Parts: sequence; structure tokens; C-alpha cells
Amino acid sequence: MATLRFPISFGACSQNCDISKSGMMVPSAPKKILFASRRSQQVGVWCRSCRPIASSASRSPIRRLHPSVGVKIGSKEELQKGFSYTFRTDSNGIVKVVVRSEYGKYVVRFEVTFLPQFGTEEGLVLNWTMFTSDSSLLLVPCSQASEGTVTAKVPFVQNSSGSFLAELVFDASKVPFYLSFLLNSAGSEIRSHRKTNFCVPVGLGSGQPMPLGVSVSDDGLTNFSLFSKNAEGVILCLYDGIKDEPALEIELDPYINCTGDIWHVSLENVEEYVSYGYRCKGPILWRKGDRFHMKHVLLDPYAKVIGNFFPDHGGKVSLSRCLASLAKESAFDWSGDTSPCLPMEKLVVYRLNVGLCTKDKSSGLSENAAGTFSGLIEKIEYFKTLGVNAVLLEPIFPFDEKKGPYFPFHFFSPMMSYGHGRDSASGTNSMKEMIKSMHARGMEVLLEVVFSHTSEGGDAASQMISFRGIDNSSYYIVDGDVRSGANNALNCNNPIVQRLILDSLHHWVVEYHVDGFCFVNSSSLVRSSNGNNLSRPPLLEAIAFDPILSKTKIIADCWSPIDMSSMEIQFPHWKKWAEMNSRFSVDVRNFLRGEALLSDLATRICGSGDLFSSRGPAYSFNYITKNFGLPLVDLVSFSSIDLASELSWNCGEEGPTGNSSVLQTRLKQIRNFLFILFVSLGVPVLNMGDECGYSNGGSPSYNDRRPFDWNSLRTGFGLQITQFVAYLSSLRNRRGDIFQRKDFLKVENICWNGSNQTEPNWGDSSCKFLSVMFKADADGRASKLHRGDLFIGFNASDHPEVALLPEQSEGTVWLRLVDTALPFPGFFASYSDPNVHQVAGLSAYEIKSHRINTFAHTPSKEWFQTNAVLCVSLGNFLFFAIFALMMIGVKDQNDKRDAWHHGGWMAKIVFWAVLVALMFFLPNVVITIYETMSKFGSGLFLLVQVILLLDFVHTWNDAWVEKDEQKWYIALLVISVVCYLATYAFSGLLFMWFNPSGHDCGLNVFFIVMTMILAFAFAVVALHPQVNGSLLPASVISVYCAYLSYSGLSSEPPDYECNGLHLHSKQVSIGTLVLGMLTTVLSVVYSAVRAGSSTTFLSPPSSPRIGSKKPLLKAGDTESGKEESKEGEPRPVSYSYTFFHLIFALASMYSAMLLTGWTSSTSGSELIDVGWTTVWVRICTEWATGALYIWTLIAPLVLPDREFS
Repeated sequence: MATLRFPISFGACSQNCDISKSGMMVPSAPKKILFASRRSQQVGVWCRSCRPIASSASRSPIRRLHPSVGVKIGSKEELQKGFSYTFRTDSNGIVKVVVRSEYGKYVVRFEVTFLPQFGTEEGLVLNWTMFTSDSSLLLVPCSQASEGTVTAKVPFVQNSSGSFLAELVFDASKVPFYLSFLLNSAGSEIRSHRKTNFCVPVGLGSGQPMPLGVSVSDDGLTNFSLFSKNAEGVILCLYDGIKDEPALEIELDPYINCTGDIWHVSLENVEEYVSYGYRCKGPILWRKGDRFHMKHVLLDPYAKVIGNFFPDHGGKVSLSRCLASLAKESAFDWSGDTSPCLPMEKLVVYRLNVGLCTKDKSSGLSENAAGTFSGLIEKIEYFKTLGVNAVLLEPIFPFDEKKGPYFPFHFFSPMMSYGHGRDSASGTNSMKEMIKSMHARGMEVLLEVVFSHTSEGGDAASQMISFRGIDNSSYYIVDGDVRSGANNALNCNNPIVQRLILDSLHHWVVEYHVDGFCFVNSSSLVRSSNGNNLSRPPLLEAIAFDPILSKTKIIADCWSPIDMSSMEIQFPHWKKWAEMNSRFSVDVRNFLRGEALLSDLATRICGSGDLFSSRGPAYSFNYITKNFGLPLVDLVSFSSIDLASELSWNCGEEGPTGNSSVLQTRLKQIRNFLFILFVSLGVPVLNMGDECGYSNGGSPSYNDRRPFDWNSLRTGFGLQITQFVAYLSSLRNRRGDIFQRKDFLKVENICWNGSNQTEPNWGDSSCKFLSVMFKADADGRASKLHRGDLFIGFNASDHPEVALLPEQSEGTVWLRLVDTALPFPGFFASYSDPNVHQVAGLSAYEIKSHRINTFAHTPSKEWFQTNAVLCVSLGNFLFFAIFALMMIGVKDQNDKRDAWHHGGWMAKIVFWAVLVALMFFLPNVVITIYETMSKFGSGLFLLVQVILLLDFVHTWNDAWVEKDEQKWYIALLVISVVCYLATYAFSGLLFMWFNPSGHDCGLNVFFIVMTMILAFAFAVVALHPQVNGSLLPASVISVYCAYLSYSGLSSEPPDYECNGLHLHSKQVSIGTLVLGMLTTVLSVVYSAVRAGSSTTFLSPPSSPRIGSKKPLLKAGDTESGKEESKEGEPRPVSYSYTFFHLIFALASMYSAMLLTGWTSSTSGSELIDVGWTTVWVRICTEWATGALYIWTLIAPLVLPDREFS
């Protein structure tokens, strides 16, 4: 068996040993274990102050073990299994040791060969003891120890081949430990060839390099893995939680416990230990960047659960308090959790600090919940009230509280103080519960993350916490000239650091269900180790195309918390990365204090096309304030020289003031800032406290930030601003066609104007007024209620400006939605607010100083009324049209459809109600199409109405003439004369009402004269000798034409100078409506009655006696017919069911036109059936009636060969 020879160092002792390459820990995989130093090739077991013990009866405390010790003769095959160690004795003998695990026990087997100086009769004894790394904690085999010693003796047994064999058995709960032994024969001690004790580890394995951190392998072993390229040695330190010193230290062998640059070891039993850390050995090479120091116990970078961290008074780390925990992450129930997966353009983000948000007593939370993730759960309803759908948490990684959350020292666990129990486990569970609760309310959770630097600091004031002591030159950029900081800038594009960052991000997405990340100081992620910007930074590209991370929201923030600056670079994005738009904040601040170009503001409002032209506005995260710098209230209250970089303006006086004018200006400016933030294309990011007057007293320092005061929400300022923010959020949702876009607005949909409606002077910094009209796309993205244009005026000057609102289209008005100068309530209003200010088109509106006004081009009240009428009418039309189609071909009462026609009223009512309700959900274009169809359908109904009227008067005349009695003739004459007198008398009144003196009313005179001419023509034609006519029909038709003339003239707009009834327009309109509806109802009823009692007009082709004026069934025969009819005997229907329903369908169209004035707009919303469209419909109907009547008289003369019955 080939061996490697190394000297062992144990405490102050050393010994030589030969290590077998073929040792096996378990049958499934070969594993070797050794304790060594790579440079000197020394193998060492490192125990604090440990040494071999001859006698230590006075030591205290002593932990005693009770192993099953004995001699067992095993075969060579058995000895080859497990971990094998080979030693050379001082007498050139060979000692082989095999350590293996069997059924919850650890078996150590010894084989000694080549000892010629000892005879078998003299015997060979094994003297052994156990050690941990703590010299005061001895593992004493008391049952085998000699009196006064802590060593045990076990005799060897010689087998047939001459080898000496022995075996020790230990309980698995006692591992890991070190077994130290020597051989004794006849009082002579046999040691290693270096005169030291032999030593082997029990309960340790070589481990696996992946995954990094602590994991449990398939065979139940706990695996430890750590990256360190430049360390010469790595020592695993295990703590039992009783003392600050390690309970066990294991030095890893560079040949057995190191694969590449990854150190690893496995342990079967770690239940006695609660935490762990590492010591790394190596030189301190300043130029190379190595900063190894053996006294520091370092935190595992991949630890998922960590202990408390407190720096001591000397600025160093309290080593026992920054350790990784061996406790497993408790399982969390994610069932039912689903990420909202909101589109980027739909986001409204609220940035907050977990600790400061609910820490104050005003939050009303218990002490355990205040300042924690659990506290945020209690405030979800508040966030929803604001209208935000995503929260951006300031860094929640563990950090040095002296430096703040932007200086983390670990990347895999949340800050312990954010858990309700103020420990790592509660922090983990609380955060997961918070994310699950927010997801349930449709909110996403984004994290600010800092991977550019850590809190360990540079060489001048360093804290050896983790990376710096493990492998400083690999994790950090060692060039002190790099801008992000001296020797504490992580080398993010180093493959191992890149892997660390990607693993961290995966951990937060997979284990915590985080929805996205904002990378603070992301400009440093672009740089290489020499400080040059990379065109394709490997880390950023890896994140952009990672199969997990690319599905989340990834945002770059080039602001650095180290030097409080923002570096503008051309950030590589691959159309995946969004960015925090610092230019937005700068340009908006400059405009509202009167020091920016109009072009800058216009660019920011339209989505910052200069920065995001290849990505779209949704990738621009806009903000006014951040957690570093002045909050919003301070931004309009302080502007000293020290705050020049803040671009603030105090509105006339510095700091707190009682000047009402200054306070009003500040209030307007706050409203202006918020309004611009929410109406600009991109994602608005609202900073915690800006909605309720949060102030730092003029200090931009992050350390001066105070907890959120929830009582401020109940102040007058807090109430109005929070309501305003909620209103702006809803406005963004309602007008998503403009404000929530993936792509930029079309140029033709934006109209800019400067002062006096001139072209804006984009390059003149003295110009401080800008107006814009956003024209709505006709793509149906907005609801039909909110699809109008928007007009916004921005005035940053000290004097008022006049804005000319564009002319409105028919049926629409301008509604003033926002005027930031008006008092609260009233400076903002919704579309549905009945008190919202309406402004006529082409009218001037004064926009006062430091003021923003917004107007929405929206349908008028009349439009909504018309739309509602058309929806109901369409439901009625479909109802009757469906039944008309269903009744096609019904000729016999035995047809099943006959029962549908006459019965099932409850089902019909439900069906009708559902149809009408569904019409209100149809797209506006469908209602518009129906509106056009209704005009033709109404014309057809009017034609049917005229035909029915002619049928009625001819039937009336024929009925009285057939009686052939003088009294009936006299009655005909009297009625005819009365009708003609009424016609001409009424025409005279029309001259009085609609031809007032002093006005040119030629059109009205023409209408009235034509009515009189038609009446005279009816009489002349009817009484002509060659025409077989009668005076009664002519007189009735004349009265009807006079009525149509009156209804047409009275429908003229009330502001028309020839409408003499304009003072009574409302009463006339209602009267006309009543008469029109009454005529319609009578027409429909008459058609139904005629259809049921006569075959003249509506009888189907199969009905007998076509043209007969007698009923199809005699009144007396109805019941008897029912009784006498036999089952199955044909019973023809008396009228056409299809035509019956068709009449009602056309009547539905006509009623809609009557109620909406044929959908013409009027200046008075209370008027019905008024407008020039209605006028011409009435007059044309009158002329058509006259033409049809005359045709019925002259048709037999014109077409003598055709029979007219």
C-alpha cells in the first residue's frame, strides 16, 4: 500500500506518520482525512493549549466517556475499510489504524507489524486517550483508566500472520475528537519515529467542495466548504455555546480537504455545537493584498443563519458574536403564494426602511413588532391606500449599525433586528411571512442590495469579519486608487465573487420569493479590477440572462453611499436592466426652482428618451428624493450654501417660518413635485415620509433620519398629501394609455406650447412656462370613460400665465382635474366628481405662479346619458330580434315555438334583463355602430308608422262609407272640416312661434308653407273626379303633417333666434317627447292589434283569405274551436310572429333616437329630442307621409294594369 510521509504537530509535540492513499470512510465513496500545513507539509491537530497527557487528575472539569473497549480480531479485508492511517514507529515498525462507522458506533482498529525486538510472550499494550481542542475539557475513558491517570490500556492480540491487533468502539454521539496513543511492551514505550504520540481523528471526513457553506450530504454527514485561494491553511472552529472559545478546532489538510481553491470537511455529528467559524493561515502581504491573521475567527460568507454581531470598543470584532449558526432554517409554508408578476410599467413603488418605518410608538404596534418585518405586515393596508403596488426595501442584509444598512458584511440572511425575536431565525420567518402577505394583496417586494463594498473597510480602519480575513486579494480590489473606496471594494467581476453574488440572488428569489433587486452603486459593477469600465461586465450579463434572475425586476442605481455621489454612465442593459433615473430628480428640481431648460422637463415627462430610447420608458425608475439627501419637505424649506448639491429652494425663507405666503408656496411646490413624479412616463418611486411631511431639519445625512411618525398622517398636511398621492396613483391607472406605457408616446400625440400659445423656446433658460396636450390613442387601451385628451400646464415663474384650452369635439368637455394652487379639498377632483370644474373649449385659463393645472378631455354628461339609452335600446333590439329569428316559419299553433311566443314570461324577463346588463360592458365601438344602425332602423319604423296610419284612415273611411247612411256621411264631413280648420289654425300659430319679427327665418317659413301646401294638395287630389278618394283621410293626414311640422320646428336648438319657444324649451322638449312616445306606443299597439285581427297587412302567406278584412276566427268560435279541435289538427296562426317582433325591434331603435335627439349634441343637458338632426328627421318624415298618401291616391291611375286592393 503506497503511503505519504508527513510529520504531525500536536500542541508542542510532533510525530511522523505515513498516510495511506487508499483509506475508505464509507463504501460508496473514497474519502481521506489528514491535518496539515501546505507550505511545510506538516500535518497538525490544532487544539488550544493541548498536549499529551500522562496524568491530569487535578484538571477540572473533566468530561468522562464510557466506550466499549476490547480486543477484536478482524481480517485484513475489514481493516482496509473506512479511513486508513499508517505510521512508522521509532523502531521501524508499522502501525496501521482504520476508523470506520458501524451501526451508530465508531470502531477504531489497530494493526502493528514489523516489531522484531518484542516477542509475543512479552505482550503488546495500547495506551490511549482522547482530546478536544479545549485543554480544560478532557474526554477521559474512566472505565479503562489506570488509577491516577487519564489514559486507558488495551492489550493487543497476535494473529496467525504475526501481526498485533486491537479494537476500540466509541458511541457516535461523542465524535468528533482526536485519539492519541502509544504502544507499550514490557514497560518500554513505542512511539513515532520522532518520539511523539500517535494521533488519529475520529468522526471526520474529507467532505465535498460543493455546495459552498454548510450542507447535509446524502449519507447524513454535515459538510463544510469554504473558498480561499491564497490561504495556506484553514481551521474549522466549532462552538458549543457555553464559552466564547471554540470547543473544537479542525485544521483542514491541503491535500485531502482541499479541491482546487475550496477547503472542505465533513462531520457526522454536530449536535453538540451551535455555531462555527474559520481561521485562515497565511502571510500579510500588503502589496499583494493578503490580510491573513490567525487570531480572527471569520464568518462563513455562505452561512444562511448567523449569530449576533457587535463591534467592540477597539473597533475590532467580538469574535464569538459574528459566527455562523449550525441551526437549520425552519421550513416555511409557501402554499398559496403567487407573485403578482406586475408589468414594469404598472409599478408604483414605495421605498422604505424596515426599522425606521414602524419603530416609533406612534405606529401603534407592540414592542416585538415595531421596527420589524412583522410591523410592515400591519401597514400593508396603508400602502394599498396610497395606491402603491410595490415596496422597495432599503438593504436588509446584516450590517454594522454604526455605518448603516448600505455597508453590509453578509449577503445570505436578513438583519436579525428586523425579526420579532431579534434573532436570525425570527428574522427569516418574519421576512417570508411579510412577502407572502404582500403577495396576497397584489404587492411586490423589491430589495435594495449592495454588492459593491462591505463594512469591513480598508486597511486604515478595518474590521476583520469575513471576506477580508478569508481571502482579501480574491474578494476585494486591492488597488487603493479605485474610486469606490480604499481596499473595501468587492471585485465583483472576479469569477468567485460573481458566483457568490449570483448564489446570493438565487437564494433570495428561491427561498424568500423576492420579486426584484435594485443594485446600489451599480456603476462599480461595471468596472474591472484595474478601474476601467467593461463593455460587457460578466456579472451584469450573467444576471441579465440568468434563467431565474432574468424573470425578476433588476434595477441599476448608480448612486454611491460611500461618497454620496451618482456617476452617470452608459449602463449596459441588454434590454433587461432598468435604472434609477437620477437625471429625472435633477431636472425636475431645477425646473421648479426656475433654473432648467424647458427641454429638460419635457424629456423627463415623456420618459427620458435620451437615456432609455432603446428600452422604453418603463425602464426608467423616477424619483424626486432618496433616503440619502433632503426629504421632500426639506427640499422646499432649506437651500443654504452647504446644500447647493441638493438643488433645493426654500421658497423665500430658510427653515421653519410663520409666513403664510412662503408656506403656501412650499405647499404648492410639494404638490408640483408629486404631480410631475406621477404623470411622467416611467415608474414613480415615492420615498418614505414624503407623503406626510417627514423632515430631517435640513440635514442630508442618512444618520440623521428619524423613525416615521404615524401621527403626522392625521395632520392637515398629511391628510391632503396622502389623499393626493392616492388620487395620482388612481389617475395613472385610469389613464394607463398615456402614463403606463412600455413604448414612448407618438410624436403626433404630443402637442407642446409655451407662453401665449407660441412654440416653446426650448433653449431659453428664462422661459418657465410649458403646456402639453397628450392626445389619446384610439387603440382602446383606456376605458371609454377615460379616453379623452389631457392638457397640462406647468408654470414655474413668479407671475401668472394664460393657457388657451384647445377646442373640444362634439359631446365632450374639458374637466379641471388638478390645480395645485387651490385650497384643500378642491385642488384635485375625479372624473365622477359632480363639482368638478368644466371649462369650455377655446377659452383662456389663468395658471398662477408656481402652479400646475391639468384638464381632461372627457365625454360630457349628455354623452353618458346617450350611451346609457343606446345600451338599453340595444338590449331591447337584440331581445326582439332574437325572437324574430326564432319565429321564422311558424305557421301552425301546434309548433313548439308558438308556446315560446305566448308563454315563458319569467324566463323572458330574466333573459331581457341579462341582455340589457351585458350591453353596458360592450366596447364603445359596438355602441357607436348600433347608433348608426338605429338611424336607419328608425327611418324604417317611421315608414311603417306612416303605412299603419294610412291603413288606419282608409279603414276608418271605408267602415263609415260601407254603412251607407246619411248620418255617417255627415260625420265624415264634419270631422274632415274640423281637421282642416285645425291644420290651418295650427299653421298660423307656427308662424307666430317660429317666425318672430325682426329675424330672418326663411327656413321656418318654408317648412310651415310646405305644410299648408301639402294639406291643400291632399284635398285637391282626393276630390279629383278621376281619383276614387275621400276627404276624411286627406284631413287626418293633414293634421298629422302639421304635428310633424310643429315637432320639427320645436326641436330647433334653444339658442336659435327663430325658435320662439326657447324660453319654454324644456317644457316643449318634454311635451314633444311625450307625444312622440305616445305615437310610438299607439303605432306598436295598433300594429299588434291589426296583426291579430286582420290579414290585410301582417298575415303570413299561408293564412286563408289574403286581403280579407274579416278576422280569421270569429269571436264566438274561439272557445268552441279549442274544445272541438283535435290533437294534431292544423291550426294556422293569425299573424306573422316574426313581423310582430320585428316591429318591436324597430320601435326600440326609434325610441332610442327619440330620447337622444338622434344623438345630436345640444348645449343644454336637460333637453331631450332637440337639435338640427331631429328637425330634419321630423320634416322629412312629414314630406314622406304626404308623398305616400298622394301615391295611394294616384297609383291606380299611374299603374292601371296593376290591381290595388
